[in-house]
Amino acid sequence: MTTRNTARRVHHSDTATARHLMELEDALRGGNAYIDTTQGQDGSQQRLDQLETGIAVLRQEFAAALDSLRVEVTAELTHMNSSLGTELSEVKGHLANLVQALTNISATLNQTQSAQQLANEAREQGQLVTTQDQVSDVQQAHDVPMMAMDGTVGNFSSATMTNGLRLRKMDVSPPTFDGLIDGIKLNSFIFQFESYFQQKGYNLTQHDHLLPQELNQCVRKNALYEMVREFREPNFQAKVRSQLLEMKQTGAYHGYVNKFLELQRVVGLDELTSINAFVNRLTTSHMRIAIQRKQLMTLTAAVQEGFLEWELQDKPTPAAKGETHLRSSSNKPSGGYHKCGFRKAVHHSNKSSANTTTAASSQKSPCKHCGRGFHSEDDCWIKHPQKHPPGLQQKQQLHKKNTLC
Repeated sequence: MTTRNTARRVHHSDTATARHLMELEDALRGGNAYIDTTQGQDGSQQRLDQLETGIAVLRQEFAAALDSLRVEVTAELTHMNSSLGTELSEVKGHLANLVQALTNISATLNQTQSAQQLANEAREQGQLVTTQDQVSDVQQAHDVPMMAMDGTVGNFSSATMTNGLRLRKMDVSPPTFDGLIDGIKLNSFIFQFESYFQQKGYNLTQHDHLLPQELNQCVRKNALYEMVREFREPNFQAKVRSQLLEMKQTGAYHGYVNKFLELQRVVGLDELTSINAFVNRLTTSHMRIAIQRKQLMTLTAAVQEGFLEWELQDKPTPAAKGETHLRSSSNKPSGGYHKCGFRKAVHHSNKSSANTTTAASSQKSPCKHCGRGFHSEDDCWIKHPQKHPPGLQQKQQLHKKNTLC
């Protein structure tokens, strides 16, 4: 643009001065233009530097704000995690308590249902027993003869219902087990037990849960001794042993034997000690001498020998037989003779027989019933307990209580 103006001016001006002035004006204008462009470049550069500085400051502030925000977010997340963990643990505890409560409720419901079921079964069994009694009363006339275990024919009434089973009502009693653990006796008892309850209507394989109830009545006494032996106080053995060794015969022989065998079954003395204790506590000396003379080795044999001696003691002697014969002859009627001579003779004979009986009774003789003391059989306290004095009865009852305790 400048060169064109300059060319135009040079073209239109012919003088050098004018041309020189024109050149100077152009140069001045170009310098001003350069100066203006230089100053504009410097201002823009300063503006760029200021912008860059502001941008750097903004970047620093943004980074600081981002770091603080990150820290706050991390802290908040940590707090939220801890609170969530605590709340979850509490929820777990509540759930565990709820599960335990549900378990207890279910167990209680099961117990209630089982108790209700047992009550219903007991009620049904009670109704069944009443109906069985009524049916048995009606059906007593319709007995069916069946073969018993010993080969005899027994009457078995028509079947009854027990626990859903149709069982026969048997007149034969079930077998009992005496407690002697012997191979032969035990096998015999098992055979008799199975045969009896098979005839009654049980099935040994299907009704094995009901047969122990029936077995209880067959071994009840021996099972009681086993329980006494197992569930006893610490000094029970010594107490029963001292009671056994200090026991004396105070009444009949069979009562003494029963008490001694009961205590012996609990204590379990050896044969020699039990025989000595049994024989030394007998009341009559001739029974002690008779048993000791045999030199028996078992308590059972000694007891049997004592029973034999007791039976021999109970048998009347020849003198006693004569007394009874005289008494019977004195009480005979006169035979219906009414003449005076016969009456006198009979009266004289009655007097003589009465004198002989009084003489025989005046002699001292032991009681024929108990063999203890010199008294008549009519006045015997063992044969007639109502004649026993009340004071002595109370003393004997207290003595029995002390010996049993």
